[in-house]
Amino acid sequence: AGPQADELAHALHILLHASGSDEASTVFTVIDPPVLGISKSVALTNDPAKPGDAITYTIVISNSGPSDATNVRITDTLPAGVIGNNVDMTQTIAAGDSYTVTVTATVAEDVAASSTITNTATFAHASGNGEASAVFVIRPTFTLYLPLAFKP
Repeated sequence: AGPQADELAHALHILLHASGSDEASTVFTVIDPPVLGISKSVALTNDPAKPGDAITYTIVISNSGPSDATNVRITDTLPAGVIGNNVDMTQTIAAGDSYTVTVTATVAEDVAASSTITNTATFAHASGNGEASAVFVIRPTFTLYLPLAFKP
């Protein structure tokens, strides 16, 4: 039990003592909530990326709290310029454990050169919400002009 449980037990003792009783017919158990965090990364075939490249996003939801986290909703909607499957799932993450989601995708052929692609994953849980992003850049295009020489 953490500080919240100690404070609650102390408050109940004072309440019971003030009412003239040292016994209670109801027992309260305070369970510290899970402590969830999220990280996200992207692995590129080329850096900077180019149209048609395979990319891999890795999302890690960790639970550093003392309680299991049930019904953790994990979502990741891929941004424009990236082709692949979105993530929308619910997972239980045990106390002290983590859950990893891997998303394979492809850079779209029509993505604009020199653009920056940002992808954000989120989690939602009764104990709180979180988000993390991964960013990559599309290779710029170059135009090469060569002089033409005409010989008569």
